[in-house]
Amino acid sequence: MFTAYIVVAIFTAAANTYAAIVDFRRPQWVVDNITKWGGSHSWLFPLGVLKAAGALGLFVGMAFP
Repeated sequence: MFTAYIVVAIFTAAANTYAAIVDFRRPQWVVDNITKWGGSHSWLFPLGVLKAAGALGLFVGMAFP
C-alpha cells in the first residue's frame, strides 16, 4: 500500500507542477479557456501559486511522513 501511495503522490505532484508552470507561462489556450469560463487573466498567477504549493506539499509529505 505504501508503494501505491508513493506512485500516486509522485504522479499527482508532477501533474500539479506541470499545471502550475502552464499557468505561469500563460499560453494562449489557457488564456482563452479562462476567458471562456468567465475568469480573469489576473487569476492565473494565484492559481499557479496554489498548484505549486500543492505539489510542494505532496513532495514534502513524501519526504516527512
